[in-house]
Amino acid sequence: MIKTSKTALSVLAMLIFLFFASSSHASHPFPFTLKDPEGEPTAPDSTKPYSLKETCGSRSCHDYETVTQGFHFQQGRDEYDPDFALKNPGHGFVHFDQSPGMFGKWSPYFYRQLAKKDNDNETEIDLPAFEWVKSCGVCHPGGGPMKFDRDGNRYDEQALLMDENTLDGDYYNHVEDWQNSGFVEADCFICHLQGYNILARNAQVQEGNFRVAQVAGAGLGEITDNDHVAYNSAAVKSLSDRLNARPDDENCSQCHAGVPERLFAASGEIRSGIAKRGFSWNDDSNPDVHNRAGIMCIDCHSGRLKHQLEKGHTSTLSARDDLDNTMMKCADCHSEGGYPGASIPAHAELSLIHLEKIDCATCHIPRKNFFAVRTMDFSTGTANRNFTGGSPEDTAAISGFKPVYFKWESESGGEEKIFPGNPIAYVYWNDGDDMNPVFAGIVSSAFESLPEGTVKDDTGNLRQEVNTKEEIEAMALALKRQGVKDPKLLALKPERCFQLSHNIAPASEALVCTDCHSPGSYFFSGEVMLYSYEIDETAAEADAYDRFVLMKEFTGYSQEKIDEMENLDTTTSTGICPLVFLSKGESRKTGLLRKFRDRVMSKTLSGRKYIRLFYKHSPEITSILAENPGIRAQAEEVLGHVIPHVRSFLETGSVRLPCETVDMIIDLCDSIRQKATLELRKTIKILKAELNNNLSGAVIQPCQQE
Repeated sequence: MIKTSKTALSVLAMLIFLFFASSSHASHPFPFTLKDPEGEPTAPDSTKPYSLKETCGSRSCHDYETVTQGFHFQQGRDEYDPDFALKNPGHGFVHFDQSPGMFGKWSPYFYRQLAKKDNDNETEIDLPAFEWVKSCGVCHPGGGPMKFDRDGNRYDEQALLMDENTLDGDYYNHVEDWQNSGFVEADCFICHLQGYNILARNAQVQEGNFRVAQVAGAGLGEITDNDHVAYNSAAVKSLSDRLNARPDDENCSQCHAGVPERLFAASGEIRSGIAKRGFSWNDDSNPDVHNRAGIMCIDCHSGRLKHQLEKGHTSTLSARDDLDNTMMKCADCHSEGGYPGASIPAHAELSLIHLEKIDCATCHIPRKNFFAVRTMDFSTGTANRNFTGGSPEDTAAISGFKPVYFKWESESGGEEKIFPGNPIAYVYWNDGDDMNPVFAGIVSSAFESLPEGTVKDDTGNLRQEVNTKEEIEAMALALKRQGVKDPKLLALKPERCFQLSHNIAPASEALVCTDCHSPGSYFFSGEVMLYSYEIDETAAEADAYDRFVLMKEFTGYSQEKIDEMENLDTTTSTGICPLVFLSKGESRKTGLLRKFRDRVMSKTLSGRKYIRLFYKHSPEITSILAENPGIRAQAEEVLGHVIPHVRSFLETGSVRLPCETVDMIIDLCDSIRQKATLELRKTIKILKAELNNNLSGAVIQPCQQE
């Protein structure tokens, strides 16, 4: 028997991991034939569009029915209830919500409402199911509400039995369209085919060519019409080789991102962080340590065979709330027994309450180098977005933004923690005092009926805003003529933010103590512009907010404790890391020292020992520095000498310390030792003995006399 070393085992494990990681690009295990909806072979010999239900779900290969029950496909249809709002008070936005998902719940971001199934007159109908499929369908993979009506019938078949004048919300004004268009079948290739083109697919969806949309997306041929395809035999032949068992990030990004020509939003537009919050996962200007390490979306958001992808949760929709916060958490990898090779942060300088109250992302997403939507203004019936950190009109002038901090459950039904996010306010017209948004079509009609020049562009963004007393009164009168009884312009203040989870920065760039614990810090006291202009609150009883101040109760501390922490005096504090204390929170210095700790010291046994000793004695060392100005000045001088050598070592892997610097360090140790407790004096004695041989556990050449 050959004895295997730990190093050899580590190398073997790494090779196995690399082998299986690369298997995500393996081809389909055997060739297969595309089949049409009748189960007959199609491309390249036939011109019929193929059916993936028959192709992938036949021969007992894949359980099509189970797969299409995933919430990506259903989007709330499986939780549909015409009395949903009545049965779930406080769960929905408005009284006419019919499900917790996109199919049936009013979204303040889109400002549209799915028509009820049963309606008494046309004024009750905003968005019929056919129009929902053509618009919302660009972000959904088909099946579910894109195939079946709310009674479980296939749209194209049931439409043959419907009266053209029906007020059924699934068929209103579109009986003939359903007969001609067919339905949008669940498309496996959106996620599993390399090179899938979501924009080509969506162009067909938006045209109502539902039967051929998947053919266009997969690039398997030229579309003749909604019933005929001229297949490309070479593309069809290579199909098996392009299939992935595990979806690539590029496939996820087509719906969950918003950077055209690199990461596509489903519409092809820049959506600035509202595009499912995966918008900058592969963005070079917003690097993520996990992305750079080769981790894929599916690694944290696994769905397995049931395709119920593990997820976070959103402030606007609530489909399958039972799956909220089921994705991989930081501690699943970065803790004892976690993912092999993942670092285990000591965080010994943090008090326990930080880890109990604050999510890791709060410190590790210090800012976003992108722009974000802060308000959605529907005062004219169409979206007028206001941004922070730049805008899609000038992507070369992006300044970025800092997150807003808010409290949310870290586990489904669990204790709340502080998370980073982006708040979005919604300005819209309401009928009466209770939440009853006026349909966008009615608002647009009222706006178009106004004389030209009644509503002006007051912000210079080339879009008109209803915001002055005269404009509000004119629009209110126009809305009354449209049948709105009590029109009021409202602003829906964001009680929850869009949570930020990606673009995790390395430890060297994370927030430091003084980012929060300093007078007037952004964390506790920062203000975030909620609206880009004032609305006259006296006009038409408008209820708008100009500023959104960070709520201090998010922290869970008493007001006295918050005042104490945010007004922390960094010249006398004994509650922070001594290196942060000496560098006065200057991120360049602390960043270099943290890199040295994480990249050099933590890699060796002796280095980890020194890290533990440092954090063990940190409170006492900081107290000595704060209470003794002479020692503090001595320490600041030593730090100034050491920083350039640390930078040099990180760049080259080796450095020679001048004897002068080593002597200064020893003198500082002696000065601190004179004020130290017995335990710290013992530690300093040991350190002095080891200093010249191995400084802080790093491979640094010892000082030598010239």
